[in-house]
Amino acid sequence: MPDQPPLDPHARAFLDRLASGRRPSLAEQSLEEARAGFARLQRRAGAPPPVGVTAEDMDVPGGAGDRPARLYRPADPAPGRPLLVWLHGGGWVLGDLDTHDTACRWIAHGYGGPVLSVDYRRAPEHPFPAALDDAEAAFGWAGERFGATALGGDSAGGNLTAALCLRLAGRRAAVRPVHQVLVYPCLDASLQAPSHRAHGRGKFLEEADILWFLEHYALAAGVSVLDPELSPLRAARLADLPPATVVIAGHDPLADDGRRWVERLTADGVPARLVDHPGLIHGFLHMTGLIPAADAALRALGGEIAADVG
Repeated sequence: MPDQPPLDPHARAFLDRLASGRRPSLAEQSLEEARAGFARLQRRAGAPPPVGVTAEDMDVPGGAGDRPARLYRPADPAPGRPLLVWLHGGGWVLGDLDTHDTACRWIAHGYGGPVLSVDYRRAPEHPFPAALDDAEAAFGWAGERFGATALGGDSAGGNLTAALCLRLAGRRAAVRPVHQVLVYPCLDASLQAPSHRAHGRGKFLEEADILWFLEHYALAAGVSVLDPELSPLRAARLADLPPATVVIAGHDPLADDGRRWVERLTADGVPARLVDHPGLIHGFLHMTGLIPAADAALRALGGEIAADVG
């Protein structure tokens, strides 16, 4: 792992406030409490959305019936920009269209093209591979309707993005992403990377939280941590995958997953670019009202994607 730059002072202050109170672990909460707490974080810690981005609620195909989705369009679209299908984070258990509404609006604003946020089925009610099946069905529909389509997501959504890219390449699907965007993704369920040891405690996303998410999503159903559709970094080769934009936070236990994904893609001849926010922590897309550097990172994200998609 590279030399660690200092933690952003505003991120440090946020973590200090969390540490000063009694924040129950995910394992100590019911699913309803955990989901409500995730939604509260976005409302309390997020900054306002941009002006001019429109949103349209709709249904799209899923793996077992239609799923809710939300289509965002920027006020000043760039001609010919491909649709970007977005898969929200939340450990496959938390998160929905509303928790990621502001983030998707900012992405659409900076990207200059349409963004389709898909509300895939969540675990543990619908364990692996339900979310991935929903993502596959929604992406296939989007590609047939909109033509060239990119695919992206944050955290668990980044995992689903990478896994779906692998699945579509392996099946030689007719419709595949023209680009992949992964924001602080989880890509290896073995959790053995050095960044897990360096940042697995006291940096908002606890190692115990990651294990709780994985248990609810896949491990309780008997899925192996070596399965590439759970741990995309375990895939034998990545040469058939689309070009990538990978965004990481330096003080995140998952930071090395993003670094290794870029290294693996590059070694297999796939164009890939790492965007490193060295002083930030996991989940910064939802902390933009408290951490100015997080706000700047979210505002820049759509432009970063646009620069790579072309």
